[in-house]
Amino acid sequence: MKYCLLSLTVVLSLPILIALFYNTFTSESLSILTFYSNLTKGLLEDFGLFTVLVILMSVCVWFIGGLTGKLIIEKNKPKFLVGFLTFFSLWILMFVFWTLLSAVKNSIIWGLSGFESVVSDWVFYGLFIFLILGVIHGLTMGYFYGNELNKMKRYQASIE
Repeated sequence: MKYCLLSLTVVLSLPILIALFYNTFTSESLSILTFYSNLTKGLLEDFGLFTVLVILMSVCVWFIGGLTGKLIIEKNKPKFLVGFLTFFSLWILMFVFWTLLSAVKNSIIWGLSGFESVVSDWVFYGLFIFLILGVIHGLTMGYFYGNELNKMKRYQASIE
């Protein structure tokens, strides 16, 4: 959970850094407040959907994190590969959950065609972005997460 919260902090601070960098080197300005107000407006409009997604992802983080610990500590699997796959799989799961939750929500209003429309839109417009973010997140945070689990493995070995 610690690395997921750290990642969330980094991701939410990136627009600030991008806007500051952009405003420094150009005569135009980017509004950071507009970005965050649009972000929160979208979340508040679908607060129920967002809450269900947060609960599902928290459960997944709990279980996948435990599985990752077992793979690295007990089964001596490669720490970087397992760390990468951990974060990448969380992005894939978030994509699947968000797609299905949005599709179910739309199917209440539009029926089967609403479900199909949302799934095709998410796959066409969202899958690539989620894959790219999953790879970047997996390569960056997976390394640190794998190292920490490896330290725990060495600590347990020194106790025994």
